[in-house]
Amino acid sequence: SYNALIFFNMKQTQAEKDAVMAQLDEIIRRCQILDCKMIVVVPSMDLTVHATVDEIKADAVEVLKEMVKKVEPHGIKLSLEFCGAPSMSINRFEYAYAIVEEVDSPLVGVTLDQFHFNAMASGWDALEKADGRKIFVWHLNGTENMPCGASYNTDEKRLWPGESGDCLDHKRFADTLKKIGFDGDVCTIEVFRPDYYKLSSEENIRKAAEVTRAHVEKYW
Repeated sequence: SYNALIFFNMKQTQAEKDAVMAQLDEIIRRCQILDCKMIVVVPSMDLTVHATVDEIKADAVEVLKEMVKKVEPHGIKLSLEFCGAPSMSINRFEYAYAIVEEVDSPLVGVTLDQFHFNAMASGWDALEKADGRKIFVWHLNGTENMPCGASYNTDEKRLWPGESGDCLDHKRFADTLKKIGFDGDVCTIEVFRPDYYKLSSEENIRKAAEVTRAHVEKYW
């Protein structure tokens, strides 16, 4: 998956909206070169308007439907990644899933990042009732046990899944995804912890591959 087209929604001027679509055109061009069939789209943050959940949903649905017109001829899917921070416009699984349901296209689904799911207390009940076929990407990671919505609960608190201090219930994530029909096609690891950036690229890639393989073998 191409990660990512960032801050796609809630644009207030036509110029801003046009810039998002131009960015999408460029990413489609790159995806054709790379033979990549998935683009992750990330919601906007720090909105200047006090938009309601319903207003944000309506805007995202409209934008994603326009994006589908661009990606459909190339057989490329769009995966909406909710981001678990108070400043993000789409910050819980249930918000993202409702948007995807409203768009109602086989080309639009959700990116489930475990860190983001935990960070803003997305509802397990919502995930358990979801159609797993609408979850396109599963981002593995662990996290320190921080208060929900805390301003300091940032990407720096991510961990390799299962590392000492990791608070996530990995078995529950895997069991739930299997139960609802997630097919496991795109499973990636996303950590962003400053300590890990101290590793060389080769060390980081090797470690990430080892951790992902061990995690999948244990839970999937």
